[in-house]
Amino acid sequence: MRFQKPLAAAIGVLAQASIVCGQAASLPVDPGESVITHFSGQPGFVVTLLNTANPVGQGAPLGGVSPSTNWLAPKYHNEFPGNPTNNPADVWNATNLGQVFGVVLDDASPPNIYVAASTVYGNLGFGPGGNGGEVYRIDGVTGAICKLAVLPNSGQGLGNIAYDPVSTMLFVTDFDDGMIYAVPARLSGPCAPATQVVCTAGGNCYDHGVVGRPQEGLGVIADNATQSFTALGRRVWGVAVHEGRLFYSVWWEDSRPGGQNATEANEVWSVAITNTGAFVPNSTVREFLVPQGAIPSGAGFLLHPADSQVIPYSNPVSDIHFSRDGHMFLAERTRLADTGTLIPTFVNDAHSSRVLELTGTSPAAWVFAPLNTWKIGYLEPMGDCDGASLVPEGANSSGGVATDCDGNVFAMADALFASCVNPSLPYIYGLTIIPAGGNSATVPLWTSQSYLIDSDGPTAVHAKTGQGDVAVRDVCDCAEIETESIECKAEGEFTWTFTFTNNSGTTASVLILPDPSMSPNVIPLNPPVADGNTSAPITVTITGQQPGAHICFDFILGDVEGDECCHLNPCLDLPDCECGQVLHTEIIATAVPGAFQFSFTFTNLAAWNTGHLVFIPASGSAINPGILNVGPIPPYGSQVVGPVTIVSGLAPGSQYCFTLGNHSPNWVQCCFIEVCVTVPAQGAATGSPADLNDDGVVNAVDLSILIGAWGTRRGPADLDHDGIVGAGDLAILLGAWG
Repeated sequence: MRFQKPLAAAIGVLAQASIVCGQAASLPVDPGESVITHFSGQPGFVVTLLNTANPVGQGAPLGGVSPSTNWLAPKYHNEFPGNPTNNPADVWNATNLGQVFGVVLDDASPPNIYVAASTVYGNLGFGPGGNGGEVYRIDGVTGAICKLAVLPNSGQGLGNIAYDPVSTMLFVTDFDDGMIYAVPARLSGPCAPATQVVCTAGGNCYDHGVVGRPQEGLGVIADNATQSFTALGRRVWGVAVHEGRLFYSVWWEDSRPGGQNATEANEVWSVAITNTGAFVPNSTVREFLVPQGAIPSGAGFLLHPADSQVIPYSNPVSDIHFSRDGHMFLAERTRLADTGTLIPTFVNDAHSSRVLELTGTSPAAWVFAPLNTWKIGYLEPMGDCDGASLVPEGANSSGGVATDCDGNVFAMADALFASCVNPSLPYIYGLTIIPAGGNSATVPLWTSQSYLIDSDGPTAVHAKTGQGDVAVRDVCDCAEIETESIECKAEGEFTWTFTFTNNSGTTASVLILPDPSMSPNVIPLNPPVADGNTSAPITVTITGQQPGAHICFDFILGDVEGDECCHLNPCLDLPDCECGQVLHTEIIATAVPGAFQFSFTFTNLAAWNTGHLVFIPASGSAINPGILNVGPIPPYGSQVVGPVTIVSGLAPGSQYCFTLGNHSPNWVQCCFIEVCVTVPAQGAATGSPADLNDDGVVNAVDLSILIGAWGTRRGPADLDHDGIVGAGDLAILLGAWG
């Protein structure tokens, strides 16, 4: 986890401030914060934003004393009055959303929240006019609730929901018909009226029972429209997108009497998806079976809550999550029926589900971590307050799991702490944050290694079976640095031009580069760079470094109060600075496959004036013209040159390399460098650089692109290659009109 600290410790030039970024809980969802779902209970909230970004000293610290204490993490539910829309219809409660389970964030900045209608707590009602198929978007700025889509459903509810940042699609599982639906997320703007989703074969839906199973040689399980819930074996629940594939879990067995399957086990499958979110035919793989029976080491088997028999089985996987390093996490949810049953009926719909971790790759090359790595919750003594005996410790997952950038695991759970011996101790049901690597140490009460957050606040009574899913805003770098150029200026001197995107969760007002080789070291940001925004280009001079060196340095952002809100340690590879340097390249595709026009800025790094540039193509390719007369360009001087036409003969996306010669005006002195570029996709038939959208005609669309880029530095709209998009480029485009 990342914690803010005063900048004074790092640079010594700013006063230490007492305000630390982000103590309250409010929109937007900042990096490190969590969104959880849960049964409405009292006072009726079903979605909660938790400020979990700064846990040090809160509740029980990791490795702290036993027993753990409840961390009163700040909570937010878009309460009225006072919410940004001034509308009671936007409070995140059961009245406006119904009961929801699945939750996911998109990658907008700030992110929006999506939740899905559910019956996991029981048949307790859906949102206004809902039938169980509703997907809601909660606006990431205003908190406004919008019914995004309605899937086919007649009261069974939805399973879970995943977001794909490539296609910007949501993937939602449906307990009614067993389908997986692809729904456009609509990251901004209105989402009403809601999309009425209709399954289109081969399009926006995927049928595991009919399409997926046969690809592993298994029989078809079709949906029976006369049944309310679709059949086990085609009933999909947890979903997650990873490396171009949609992973999903299949519910085969559970804790209900007779619900253990002697021939089948709960499963995880995957199907490939395209960049537009379409399902790829004939790509389905059964990745693995979920291990049956074995619970944390020494605890024996999962137990049937109705008796004390040892029965090897597992509960269904309701959530799948991939960490930053590609580890797969599964969260099970204990089921005694198709729908959930809430206390106070005292049906033991809890305490038999795990969080599991796997490493590996698809297809079907996954390895489980030791099954006791992640212990979820604690009952004291080893038993259940409702009377059952021998309930395994650490098996209290309620079915939601996520990770943060540092590998800490966030899991929703029943009985994070509950004592049957001493009822005066708190009942903590909600979210646990477990340190990276797990909590399976020999400490008897392993919850002392974790943070525990009760979902609704009161701890005098338990909220058994009312816990849901969790999503964490997982921005793993508090800033993303994009290098525009690193230019050789003189021996041992370079200029580095870059932008950064601020992901720190607060507005950045100053940039500190403490490295003594960089100047300036303190850069006021005017205007300040808000969270999610990108800075204007910044140029610093680097001196005293050797050409070709690999340098690493501190990169620190501070807010207006003088607090450090981002601290990175990026690295740069400095250029060799021999002979010449090619910068600010521009590639324009032509109608000929593998052919393109290439322009660039050439900086002369030789000791003589440059008078001629010679292009020596790779074998089997051609460059025309082969010689450009330039300059003369003095040492460390630059000139925009080109375009030259390169016919590479290579497929789009391939790297094409050629040799560029730097010759003096009298051809006496020369040196050579290698230049490599990426072959673009085939261009439109016009072959005109003014056809900015490559649709084959220069028209109003291209004009709008150019106007939108007006005043920016370079890019395809810089048609005259003067370094800025302006009147000269407009004249070229108008001259090519039509």
